Amino acid sequence: MEFKTTAVLKYPQKIVWWAMRDHLPEIAEMQQEIQSVQEQEREHPAPGQTRVVSIWRAAPDLPGFLMQYVKPEMLQWTDTAVWKDEIWECHWEISPHYLSEYIDCKGITKFEPAMGGLGTRVTFSGTLGIAQNKVVTGMLLQGVENIVGKVIPNNFNKMMKTLGEHLAKGK
Repeated sequence: MEFKTTAVLKYPQKIVWWAMRDHLPEIAEMQQEIQSVQEQEREHPAPGQTRVVSIWRAAPDLPGFLMQYVKPEMLQWTDTAVWKDEIWECHWEISPHYLSEYIDCKGITKFEPAMGGLGTRVTFSGTLGIAQNKVVTGMLLQGVENIVGKVIPNNFNKMMKTLGEHLAKGK
């Protein structure tokens, strides 16, 4: 399944780029449904590239009856991102900590000038593949893909709103 969404921020490309690349944990944790983002690694594999590996922990507002079935690892994932300065793209891959052998999620986030260079168009696109398995089969698989296919773009849009708030504070 493919997904794509775009947001426009009223801040120049370089500012949006640096904020996302260098302050993502701080920005993400401003969101109510994110418990933490912990950077595990940061390296420069090539000139103009930054590779960042982060562990995300979600804290969704789920009904109490559902929480008894949700294990902490179900709400955690590893995000491996390669930020390519020259082309203003972040190539990322997400590996959930639960059923990771059945889930493949990767994509690209592009940062392009907008509003005559005064703003930035951020396009978030990727693919999500969930392999049928003993837990997720048939109709349930389609349902999970439909839900996740809506959740991923919605979460991106929330992140862009939070980023705008972060930048408005002059951070």
